[in-house]
Amino acid sequence: MRAVVLSDDRIIEYLNENFVNTWIPNSELGRVPSLREPIAKRRERESKTFDTTHALAQAIMKGWKDGSPVDCLVISPQFEVMGRQPVNELLFAGGDTPRHYLTFLQESLAGQQPGLGEDTSEPEPLNSDTVLSRLRVVLNDVQTPQEVLNIFRTPEPGYQDYTVVEIDATAFENGGILTIDISVGHTEASGSFDLFAGNSELPTEGVPRSALASAWGIPPSQSRRITYLFQQGQHFKLGATGDWFSEKGSVNAFLAKISVELNQEPDSRKVSSAHLEQSSVLGSVLSVQGDASDKINMKDILDKKATLQVRAYWEPIADTALGLPNYSPENAALFNNLSPAHPTQEYEADAFTAFFPNGDVAVGALWELDVNEVIPFLQQFHPGATAEMHINPGGWYTDPDNHRRVVSGMESDGGFACLRALSSGYVEIVFRVHAEFLLDKDASAYFTPAQFTGRLVLNRNSGTIREFWLYLPSRNTNVDINAFNAADMVFVPRMELIGQNADDQSDIVWETVITEEEAKAMLAAAFYKSAEIERFSIEEVVAQAQAKDRPIHVLLTWGVFDDESC
Repeated sequence: MRAVVLSDDRIIEYLNENFVNTWIPNSELGRVPSLREPIAKRRERESKTFDTTHALAQAIMKGWKDGSPVDCLVISPQFEVMGRQPVNELLFAGGDTPRHYLTFLQESLAGQQPGLGEDTSEPEPLNSDTVLSRLRVVLNDVQTPQEVLNIFRTPEPGYQDYTVVEIDATAFENGGILTIDISVGHTEASGSFDLFAGNSELPTEGVPRSALASAWGIPPSQSRRITYLFQQGQHFKLGATGDWFSEKGSVNAFLAKISVELNQEPDSRKVSSAHLEQSSVLGSVLSVQGDASDKINMKDILDKKATLQVRAYWEPIADTALGLPNYSPENAALFNNLSPAHPTQEYEADAFTAFFPNGDVAVGALWELDVNEVIPFLQQFHPGATAEMHINPGGWYTDPDNHRRVVSGMESDGGFACLRALSSGYVEIVFRVHAEFLLDKDASAYFTPAQFTGRLVLNRNSGTIREFWLYLPSRNTNVDINAFNAADMVFVPRMELIGQNADDQSDIVWETVITEEEAKAMLAAAFYKSAEIERFSIEEVVAQAQAKDRPIHVLLTWGVFDDESC
């Protein structure tokens, strides 16, 4: 939904012109029973309450569809439900899903009450009369995207029973980005999907280590994306099977929407930069604000002989949604004793150029980071730090030294930085990085923070780093964890790196500056094009809707919408 429908220019424009928008996690309204206790604990910590008796909250609860994990609602300023679109039904409709969603919005405004009337029916279950798609697709610049509707079966635990989809992408001589949007049907079996090279022999048991990319444990009625960057035309195989935690022999449907975004030149490293209609190279300036006379080149200032000691803090998991860390002794060993690999570590100043732009920048400038260069900092937490996200991964390529390198800025992976403030004596950079930690390869155990954010202050006169702070924002369910093909959302109170120069503590008066909120918004928009949709908190949205006399567009989400915690 975030990466496709709400990133479509037609949808963004229509929502901003006709609605007041708000995103609300289901858990806030008590819709997810397993999250009620963690949410209550968070509210107690933050001395914050959520009024479910409010008229808007009541309208939302009246309008949502039972059994649907994510719903979109249109509600009038007088709190009447005008339309409902369960997201999974939208995805299973196939075709141009943004066009379908635009029609839903238009019909809601026209008073046609889409999705209301009789309760929206569930899709018919697959049976012997269901027409299944062929298990071979040929992609080219005319025939992309294509869809495959078929079924998978669940093997006994530890084995694979693949339904294999053959994908011919040889028409793309210069390669491209292969994207597979997978939706699982409504029966009880969860699905696991693995992408292989076309000449691979698919495994029949054990973890599929030869897979190029995977999406495991997709629950019924939910969706996930596989993305793979390839450098020349080739064949692929997509294997679909039931996951090891479903009942042996159970069957479910899957819909795979398969497409390729064309590479323009051989070995190109085109990167989608979200809110900017241009591609970039790492470190290049993507947007600029401020006067050209105020530009600065930080690499020219840095004293490369200087060092900075950085301390690491990593507190234990405080809350969980599903109790995964204590599900078994093996899980407890993975997740309950996490602490920094190196509580203190000294860095040479040159290491901090990982956060610098390549050239002159002004306040408000935004540039892309090579997260591979940030990973040494994250390895102070754990040696398994990696720039490659295992869920919804971006693209990757192999460098001349045969090292796997991640291409950032592709919806989930990557990092961006912004020059927030400038004075005659100091420079402040703020940044946001998405990365994760592979805790145990055999257990497929991952620790995925929602995001790392932070700032770096450089002394323009001495060339030394005055302050460095990288941290996990402290809010409930700020980490996604995975192990043994199961997942959970958890809360970690503190996870941060702090470095301060004790000899540099003078007051700073910034001369040119953008606010922290403006900088955070720029960084979020660099990852998610959907951030272009103007939206308000549930506390603000009613006043906005009544002042503008516009209906409220509500997206009920499973988790936080603009980070990687779910």
